[in-house]
Amino acid sequence: MPLVAVTLHVRDAADGGPVSDPMVNGAPCGASGLCLPLQPDGGQLAAGTVSLDVTAPGYGHTALEVDVPAARSDACTCQPGFVPQTRDVALTHL
Repeated sequence: MPLVAVTLHVRDAADGGPVSDPMVNGAPCGASGLCLPLQPDGGQLAAGTVSLDVTAPGYGHTALEVDVPAARSDACTCQPGFVPQTRDVALTHL
């Protein structure tokens, strides 16, 4: 699996448990709460600032910006042109 620029772990703010059916910028993440956001056209995120809106049924939304630093690409080691970022996102029940 190739490295992705941003990985989100979506959790319930009250108990830290998983959140069912989270979405990032309107795209479903899957039931596990692990989100790998994409560009609006479905392409991979890259270096730069990414605006994300995280929601789930029965929860409020959380907006965040993630800065993805650039890195020197290295074709010999298959390193991407960015430093991958991971964020924990806590959603609050409505």
